[in-house]
Amino acid sequence: RQLNTKIHYVGQEKAGGIAEALMLCLPKKEDPKILSVNDTPLVTTRLILPKEDGKIIAILGDNYFGSTIKVPKEALEDNNAYILIKKVADPTHFGCCKYDENGDLEQIIEKPKNPPSKDIVTGFYIYPINSLRGMPELNASERGEKEITEVNNYFLNQGRLKAIEYSGYWIDSGSSHEHLFEATKHRRNF
Repeated sequence: RQLNTKIHYVGQEKAGGIAEALMLCLPKKEDPKILSVNDTPLVTTRLILPKEDGKIIAILGDNYFGSTIKVPKEALEDNNAYILIKKVADPTHFGCCKYDENGDLEQIIEKPKNPPSKDIVTGFYIYPINSLRGMPELNASERGEKEITEVNNYFLNQGRLKAIEYSGYWIDSGSSHEHLFEATKHRRNF
């Protein structure tokens, strides 16, 4: 079936992180509606671009979601950023949510050794495009990459980051061969 759209691929010269890939893909009026960024040889980040001043939706290509992601209507209309969070058994491999004494999201910590919660940020993000353009330059992390966690904390510190809880099956299939096998097995049985 023909989608009546153009797809454009943008490559990073080296692995510079998801945040760098996101910034490379900020749309202009002449851009296509879907961009793919080759973040690593096996992972593609898909970005859905509605319009120049709208929202950008980024879905990491190695994240497998086993059921529908329910996005509230305001997530596509307001000026806030949105992340999809999920409870996992071992949050040490992900951006992990830290909550204050009132249960409000206080900080996202990238790959913590001592996780403050079991809630992690999956690879599904919604950002207001104009706000991304106005962000200060991000510094590279110890891994030499611009971390998406810094983008999320930027919006959080402005009081403009909202979390959407996801209760369906999810796995980061790019983190190990076992996880890729599990995602494939789940999809086959779906």
